[in-house]
Amino acid sequence: MQFARLDIARRAHRLAAVLSIAFVAVWAATGIGAAGPRFSISMVGSDGKVIEGRLPYQVTVDAPSVPETPGFTWNNVPSGTRSLALLVRGRSGGREVYSLLYNINKGRPISYNELRDVQFSGRRAVFTLGANDFRGDYECFAPANPDANKSLSLDVTLYAISERELVSGLDAKGLLAAMKGKIVGTASARYTYKSRGLVIELHGSDDALFASGAELPTDYSPYEPGIPLSPGIRWYGASSAASSLALVVRDASADNAVHALLYNIDPTISIPFNEIASAQASVRFPAGVGGVGLNDYADDYPVFAPPFPPQVEQHTYVYTLYAVAGPTLANGLTIEQFEAAVEGQVLQRATTKVKFKAPPFRMVLRNDLDAEIARNAKLPVVYTGYATPYPVSPAIDWEYAPLDASFIAVLVTDDTIDAVHSLVYNLDPMLPLAFDELTGDQDLGPPYAYGVGVNDFADDYPVYAPPEPPLGERHKYTYTVYAYSGPALADGLSLSAFRTAVAGKVLATKSAVVQCELPKAR
Repeated sequence: MQFARLDIARRAHRLAAVLSIAFVAVWAATGIGAAGPRFSISMVGSDGKVIEGRLPYQVTVDAPSVPETPGFTWNNVPSGTRSLALLVRGRSGGREVYSLLYNINKGRPISYNELRDVQFSGRRAVFTLGANDFRGDYECFAPANPDANKSLSLDVTLYAISERELVSGLDAKGLLAAMKGKIVGTASARYTYKSRGLVIELHGSDDALFASGAELPTDYSPYEPGIPLSPGIRWYGASSAASSLALVVRDASADNAVHALLYNIDPTISIPFNEIASAQASVRFPAGVGGVGLNDYADDYPVFAPPFPPQVEQHTYVYTLYAVAGPTLANGLTIEQFEAAVEGQVLQRATTKVKFKAPPFRMVLRNDLDAEIARNAKLPVVYTGYATPYPVSPAIDWEYAPLDASFIAVLVTDDTIDAVHSLVYNLDPMLPLAFDELTGDQDLGPPYAYGVGVNDFADDYPVYAPPEPPLGERHKYTYTVYAYSGPALADGLSLSAFRTAVAGKVLATKSAVVQCELPKAR
C-alpha cells in the first residue's frame, strides 16, 4: 500500500512537470504571461501580410527598379508609452544602420512604401528621420545590399519611450543616449536576405516579362513592315564592385552569330522598351550605353540585329549580361577584342533567352471590305469583265516574304483555257497590292510603279484582264505570288521570258484559286 501511494505521488509529480513545460511552451508561442501580451514588431509586405523572416527581393537592391520599402506594424505597446523609435541595423560587419526613425506615433503603423514616398516623392514625414549610414542615397530606409550570392541579416528593434518627442538630428548613438532611462519596452525581429546575384529580364511594351525561352512576336523581326521592335532590358543584383555592364546577344541556332555587343553600360539604369531600335534608327547610342561593338550584321544593323531566321525556322537568341570591374572600353570592338579586354574582370554574368520562329510566306485575296475571299469561292460580277461601269481587281495581299527577296511578282491565269490575265513584277515585298489597284493603274495608264509583262488580253487590258468566261461556263483562275531575288526585270516580258529570268531565284510562291461563272442571258 505504501509503495502504491508512492507510485501515485511520482505520477502526479511527472504530470505537473509535463503541464508546466506545456504552459511555458504556450507562453513562449503566444507571448502571454504574467506581464500580459508581448510587445512585438513586424514588417509588412505589399499585400498587407506580415513578412516572415525572409525579406522579399522588392525591398532590396535586387529590385528591378527603385527598391520598395516595407511597412511596419506593432502590437501590445506597453502602458506609459508616448512615442516609438525604430532602429534597423545589419547584423554582421560594421552593424550599419539601415533605418533610424523616432517620434513615431504609437497608434499609427508605417505603411508599405511610405518610407520610399517620403525619401523620393516628397511625402511629408510624420516621424523624425535619424541619420543612417546610407544617407544621401536613402534617407528613410536603405535596401538590403548583400554581396552577390551571400546573405545579410537585418535586426529590427522598436523602442517604446515614455517621452513624446526627442530632439531632431540624432544618429543611432545619440538616440540610445537620449532614450536612456525612458525606455518602457523593446520589441525585436530579424530578417534575412540572400542575393540572387545578377539577373537579367526582357519585357515588352506593356512591361510584361518575356520568360526565359518565350517566343517573340513577329513585330520584333524584319518580317513585319516598319522598324522591328526591341525588347526592354532590365537587371538587378549587380555587384557594387562593378564599374559597368556589358550585353552580348547571340543566335545560338546559327553558330552563335553576334546580334548585339553593347558595353560601358551604367549599372544603375535599365534599357526601356524599343530604346535600342529607336537609337539605331536615330544613329545614336542607346541611353545609358557608352560603347557599341561590331555585330555580325553591322552593315544593316550597327547597334542591334533583330531576329531573322530563314523561313519557318525557329532560332534561340541568348542575352548574356556581364558585370565588369575593368576600365572603360574603346568603341567599336569586335567580339574577340571585347572578350580579351574583359578577361579576368568579369564579376558576374546572367543569361536569359527568347525564341523566334520565322512565319511562313502567305497570300490571300481580299474584297473591298478587306475581308478574305475564300479559296475556290465564286467571284461576284463586280470582279469580272461583265461589271458596269467597270470591273475592279481584288486586293492581292501577301506577308512574311523571305527577307532576302528583292521583289514580288504576281501572275493571274485562267487555268481552264491556259491564258495569262496579268503578269506584274518588281513589286515591293512589303507593299501588297490594294483593292482595285491593278485596274485603277490600268485606267490611269503608264508609267507604272512596277514592271508589266505581256498578258493574252493586252490589247484591251495591258495590266490586268478581269475574269470574263463565256456566259454559262465556269472557269478557274489562279493568282500566284512569287518572291524572288536578283535585279529588277525589264518591262514587257512574256511569261516564258519571266520564268527564264527568275529561274533559280524564286525563294517562295503562294497561290489562291477562285472561280467565275455567269449564267446565260435569258
